[in-house]
Amino acid sequence: VKGGASDTLAQFKIERAESWDVLRTVKFASFSGLQTGCIQHFFYNVVFTRAFGPQRTMLVAVRKTLAECLGYIPFVYMPNYFMLKSVFNGGSLSEGLGDYVAEISGIMPKYWMIWTPVNLLVFGPLVQPQFRIACVAAVSFCWSALLSYLQPMKAGDG
Repeated sequence: VKGGASDTLAQFKIERAESWDVLRTVKFASFSGLQTGCIQHFFYNVVFTRAFGPQRTMLVAVRKTLAECLGYIPFVYMPNYFMLKSVFNGGSLSEGLGDYVAEISGIMPKYWMIWTPVNLLVFGPLVQPQFRIACVAAVSFCWSALLSYLQPMKAGDG
């Protein structure tokens, strides 16, 4: 739902579209559900916890943030997005990876600018566990709208 809502926001409020590209929204929502709902849950709640521990110290927060920003996102999340975008639009996985390689220098700095401070807060002692999901969901909604705007899941966009 969040992925579809953020794509719809991107279409109407950021891009000022006159009509709703429903298929684009379905594609983006599908990516969001698969990636955020399944894969990201596994990495953040299983892999990162096993690798760095469950503690909420700044040292653990820095380690998790570095692993997320320099490992998981550029080597799992973003390639998955571009490959799925390519397949959804009739291309191949390798074409999607090629698009990602061509676009990485433009998209990753935007990601790091938003998510590095958020991750330090969420993984560390500043955001209490009961508020983590709300914090991440709010920022993720905004990030998803930005990603949908920068790299929309529609044919003919790379």
